[in-house]
Amino acid sequence: MVVNHDGWHDPQGRINVLDNDVPQYVDRSGGARVKTDQAKPFFFRANSGECIRYRHTNRSGHELHLNDFQVATPTDTIGQHIHLVKFDVMSSDGSGNGWNYEDGTFAQGAIRERIEASHKPGGQAIDVQGQAITLALPGPHDYQTTIQRWFADPLMEDLKTCEASGGVRGMPSQAPKVCRDRTIRTVFTHDHFGPSSIQHHGFYSALLIEPSGSQWLKPNGDPLTDGVGTQAIIVQAQDQETHPDHREFALAVADFALLYDPHRQHGEDPLHGKLHGMQNLVKKAREAKIDEPTVKGLKEHAERYWKDHGRPVDPPLLPEAISKDHHNPFLVNYRHEPIPLRIGLRETDGSIKRQKPGLEGDMAVAFDSRVHGDPASEIFEGYEGELTQLRVIQGAQEVQHMLNIHGMRWPREIANPNSPLMSAQEIGISEHFELKLPLANVFRGVSVADYLYEFGSVDDLWNGAWGLISSYNGTDAGDPQGVEPLQYAGLSINQQKEKSWYRPIKHRLRPLQQDGSGKVQLASGQDYLNGTCPVPASLEQLEGKTTEVTFYVDAVSIRDWLGAPLPHDRVAGIVDPDPLAYILLERLPVGVTPLTPAAIEDRRNTLKEKYQTRLNDPSIKDSIEPLVLRANAGDCIRVELANRLPATLSDKPGDALMPKIVSLNVDRDSEEGREGADDLRPSLFVTIHPQLVSYDVSNYNGAAVGFNGELPVAPGTPGLPSYWYAGVVKLDGNTLKHEPYEFGPVNLTSWGDIINQPSHGLVGTLIVEPAGATYHDPLTGEQVSNGGISAVIRYPDGYKTHSFREHVVMYRDGLNLHYTKSDGTAGPLPNCRICDDSYDLGDKAFNYHTAPFQIRLDQAPEANLNEAFYPTQFFTPQYKPIPTTAYTAVPGEEVRFRVLQPHGRARQHAFLLYGHEFEDLLPYYGSPHSPLMSVGKAITVKIPRAHEGYWLYRDGPAQMWSGGLWGSFRVGEPKPSGQ
Repeated sequence: MVVNHDGWHDPQGRINVLDNDVPQYVDRSGGARVKTDQAKPFFFRANSGECIRYRHTNRSGHELHLNDFQVATPTDTIGQHIHLVKFDVMSSDGSGNGWNYEDGTFAQGAIRERIEASHKPGGQAIDVQGQAITLALPGPHDYQTTIQRWFADPLMEDLKTCEASGGVRGMPSQAPKVCRDRTIRTVFTHDHFGPSSIQHHGFYSALLIEPSGSQWLKPNGDPLTDGVGTQAIIVQAQDQETHPDHREFALAVADFALLYDPHRQHGEDPLHGKLHGMQNLVKKAREAKIDEPTVKGLKEHAERYWKDHGRPVDPPLLPEAISKDHHNPFLVNYRHEPIPLRIGLRETDGSIKRQKPGLEGDMAVAFDSRVHGDPASEIFEGYEGELTQLRVIQGAQEVQHMLNIHGMRWPREIANPNSPLMSAQEIGISEHFELKLPLANVFRGVSVADYLYEFGSVDDLWNGAWGLISSYNGTDAGDPQGVEPLQYAGLSINQQKEKSWYRPIKHRLRPLQQDGSGKVQLASGQDYLNGTCPVPASLEQLEGKTTEVTFYVDAVSIRDWLGAPLPHDRVAGIVDPDPLAYILLERLPVGVTPLTPAAIEDRRNTLKEKYQTRLNDPSIKDSIEPLVLRANAGDCIRVELANRLPATLSDKPGDALMPKIVSLNVDRDSEEGREGADDLRPSLFVTIHPQLVSYDVSNYNGAAVGFNGELPVAPGTPGLPSYWYAGVVKLDGNTLKHEPYEFGPVNLTSWGDIINQPSHGLVGTLIVEPAGATYHDPLTGEQVSNGGISAVIRYPDGYKTHSFREHVVMYRDGLNLHYTKSDGTAGPLPNCRICDDSYDLGDKAFNYHTAPFQIRLDQAPEANLNEAFYPTQFFTPQYKPIPTTAYTAVPGEEVRFRVLQPHGRARQHAFLLYGHEFEDLLPYYGSPHSPLMSVGKAITVKIPRAHEGYWLYRDGPAQMWSGGLWGSFRVGEPKPSGQ
């Protein structure tokens, strides 16, 4: 199963395909055919209320052969276990439980073994009457088939009330709302006999439950008679109000992919300085004095495997019976596009040790199709104005992921109109969720807009778990398939039509629109800022004035700007040696005179003096805070980002390594044998990318993605302004409707170099406050233009003014922090001593501060904390100053913690606040005090009445807490209890 353009492949892929499609994958002799590079997860459909008969034929081998990842493992039986739908457990569970049943399908080799055993002395086969019989061996094309029967049970709003009112399941939209069928949506199915062996080889599928009465079409409009595919058009549902016509995308994320790189021949040379996989197994066998013929056979098997398939991609130290130590790379729909394969340069030996020269190797354009072409991962396609539904499952195996989609937002619960809007959602093994995604951005003259979907962490991006959703401006838009990227980029449809290579999309993709054009013709007067914001009511009176809430922001290197590293713990000497930051120069409301270049420079000089004073004052803990921008629901926002980075960036050793899928990495890591491989070169381009808010994704996304026209901000330039709307823009016929929305915290991140820059500080938040809100100093109560990480917010609430205290808590991990050692020298803090996954690497911080237990205890950073003595007042300032931000409140007042994680690793977090309970998005749902946090997620922890006391806020996992993620929350003036 080939997963990318470079030929990385799984030699022992296990997937489901339709019986009729088998010849496209396997020829009569059992050899693989060319379609193995086009394999996709098996997404199959049924309408709600239907019974499904699933005939499962096992054509796979009866064992997995020894390779660098896994020991030889029997896979004699495969079951098709399914979730959610109704079935007879004794006959259709697809698994084996206790003495009840064994419901699976034997491999041909397993059947042959059993029959051959029955032919031998002492063996016997009997029929159902107990009579001895002789069984014939299976022929080369004889396979066992088993049958599963499932019922796609309708899911009513309220079944009892529906039946009591005389309603009928699946009634159309004229029926009472309680009778409407939501369907059970997306149903995960997988094997239960050997999931730890074959699931990460691709054996996972999903049954897509469609609305009752619906018709299914292929993307080109032809009938989807077999019901199988990752993209479809779903039309003519009985209940059009609940299930309008839409385009459907299905996406499966997976990790623990078992891949080989055919460009690299494998042999006795160590991988990353150590023997891995079968190399190490041969060595261990010799050391154990296993008989020489066995060792020789093992070595010959390994050499044949390497000759046929190349070098393993990031294998474990030894082949495993149950995969544990290996988890890279990641896949999306059996494909991926790892960053190092786009920016990396192939050496003559097939390795990737350094970046390509010039722009091709720059991280700023790693996701840019104009430079690298479209990714190998699946591209979902539609036309502007169409409604799409994205169904997401996680097929394998251990890592938790966070789906992020640039320029889009969706309700956390798809059928709940009051559900909070998200632009990042967590998922784990076997889970599913569905997203309503209207392609509502309307683009005039541009042929395509590309939305980036990605699974959050830098581990996911480096491993290739990302792709594009492409929205075309009509059937006459030039088809990007088969066109050279630089030919296609940046041309309008009319310009494309003049080119010899121009080929319109036309019938390859059928539009949902009735007129068949795939275009939306907007009513006049709606092109203000490409439809991002409503036209200001007093636009004529604002000539020469700001028409939007305007932020002037600089991206700086703290070391270059202020001449010092950024302290994360002043007392212990913990610093970021290569700190970057966004600096807010000024916030201007609507209707004032914009700043002149001279005024901006004066503001820079004033702030430089202010921050140098704060940085040099040891009594000031928060010398520099992460960027916080505040706007109100319904505001149109203008951000002017200037790139003030120096011509070269410092890159001290100690960066948290990316997954070792190639030799190129973010740190030389010489002790692991990567001499000769380069560090990842930090990019000098910057951007500022927002979540949740509405904007034109082709111009104001803050990331160079696909064929969009946006460019990152080059060094020494102010860049073009970005425009965002603090609300939701909806398409109603040919009219754009702008609806204010109080998003709360919104993550801001630089995609100029998504691997390096945010981990050194180029992160922030935009907080969308209630409409009409004003911001006040948390100590004096005086009104301020923006405020910092803490503020008091006041807003009109009916006939009264409502207020609350606001605190920003920003998760950061995967950092490179240095500390002062006992001998006075400085060096990187060591990684977590008990952690063995790459996504645990790096240091942790809240905002720009950290408080690791070992450092607080005056121990070596690698010391065993289980043996430590903790003083009674360890978590209080009476023991030592606490370097993390100390938040405060007045007893009884409302407090809102804005908790978010703009960037980081795949290991997830859980935010805890002592002494208080709060709703985790939904009343009575989830934990009342420990919501999950991960990359892209932003929540508001709302405390209606703060309880007097000295409390802690911290991360949940013990290694994260002890790694520095904790601080104090003091309500009133209590004395710390010492606990």
